[in-house]
Amino acid sequence: MLASPAAFTWVPLLTGIVLVLLLKYNRGRSSLHRLPLPPGPKPLPLLGNALDIPTTYQWLTYAEWSKKYGDIVHANFFGTPLIILGSAKAAFDLFEKRSSMYSDRPLLHMLLLMGYGWSFVIMRYGTRWRRHRRMMHQYFNASQVENYKPHQLKEIRHLLGKLHEDPKSYLEHVRNSMGTLIIRVVYGIKDDSLVSLNQTAMEHVAETMNPGSFWVDIMPFLKHVPSWLPGAGFRRKANEWRKYGLAIRDRGLAAAKKAISQNDNNALQSIVADMLDRVSSLDPDLREEEEEISGNVAAVSYLAIAVISYSGKVISSISSFIMAMVHYPEIQEKAYAELMDVVGSGRLPEFSDRKSLPYVNAIVKESLRWQPVLPLSVAHTTTEDDEYEGYLIPKGSIVMANTWAILHDPEEYPDPERFFPDRFIKDGKLNPAVRDPSTASFGYGRRICPGRYFADNALFMTIVSILYTYTIRPPIGPDGKPILKDVKMTSGSLSFPFPFDCQFEPRSSAIPLIRD
Repeated sequence: MLASPAAFTWVPLLTGIVLVLLLKYNRGRSSLHRLPLPPGPKPLPLLGNALDIPTTYQWLTYAEWSKKYGDIVHANFFGTPLIILGSAKAAFDLFEKRSSMYSDRPLLHMLLLMGYGWSFVIMRYGTRWRRHRRMMHQYFNASQVENYKPHQLKEIRHLLGKLHEDPKSYLEHVRNSMGTLIIRVVYGIKDDSLVSLNQTAMEHVAETMNPGSFWVDIMPFLKHVPSWLPGAGFRRKANEWRKYGLAIRDRGLAAAKKAISQNDNNALQSIVADMLDRVSSLDPDLREEEEEISGNVAAVSYLAIAVISYSGKVISSISSFIMAMVHYPEIQEKAYAELMDVVGSGRLPEFSDRKSLPYVNAIVKESLRWQPVLPLSVAHTTTEDDEYEGYLIPKGSIVMANTWAILHDPEEYPDPERFFPDRFIKDGKLNPAVRDPSTASFGYGRRICPGRYFADNALFMTIVSILYTYTIRPPIGPDGKPILKDVKMTSGSLSFPFPFDCQFEPRSSAIPLIRD
């Protein structure tokens, strides 16, 4: 009797698992291998803890593991050590103090198949990564982002008008405004199709970023499986999504070059224009290489800031802020009172007001903490064996900080499920003794998000502007009572509030300012 096609599918799969495990077992070992591995759930033969790792809301399961096993937990994923850090101390001890060993990335083969090999967000740690990072830092360091504040202010005030004209589409307005802004800063153009491209790419990346989301990340030999083979749905997805991964890199750069050649003033003032000008005088061979890096960095600025730290983090944090205001109306009234004392009724808030608005700043911090957009940090991997707290962390381990658990630690943030900006206030000022959530929400060590200053400025200005101009209320049902949905977030490597309805009621004194 002939074997079924399904059987032929599983033969190479199981063979590959065995080969992977044998290679890992026979890898050269250091003297640290006498140490025990960190505690964790008991693994099964061959599969390890693959059946213990959930496919949704992993951070909640990992938080329970940390309660049971401690701040550093070990799991085995088809022979690959998975280390979960459940406390700020463990995350900073390893990612910050030992960054030379913990700054590499695991190879995310699904993202490579999707055409994102140009992105230094997933690039292996080394010289090529450092060159990309160095160039991006030139444009998004703390002092340089001051140059982008006028663009941020202009787009956010445009957003206020759109909220007034069509408040029911608030989330679409926020997404479009954030996407338009980053494209303007990076490429110097306005292109709604690029905004749409960004949103589609963000959905694909969110489904892919956590290691193990696709088996090909654990068993790379699967990337050679043809897409027509039963069980190779990941290849069909990768083939379909690849056109977006490559378009992210190519389309914006091509449009910017065209606008620059036409002497478009906005394009001439863009990051891309400055990058290309800097490399134009180099020798041809070096110029070609540097121009490639410039294009990659521009695309990463657009994707990494737009998807992970900007459109992802800012949009999710703004959505969480709006959701919190629906559930905690007393907070927005307290913030409005502070705004009236500092700003008054004759103008909209400016960036220069920020230092005088401690409570609004506390709301910004709480918006980052309450429902983090990246509940699990982007995975790191170890480049050599290490010892921590008496335990072995083997070379090649995937190491992830449970950012959700860190920002919901009841010892640092009492009553963590509550949206409570006052936790950051003492004697009317920001309390430096309370850990700033941005130290965890933007990543760790040398892999910290390069767009964090840009994102922080945008988040503050969006929140303060909405608080000044609108009262956010829940919708009213037929019985005349407010309709309040439970607070619920989506699963995935990027987490957003589930859609909810709300009302934006313009404050009477702000209506003329919105219309202007």
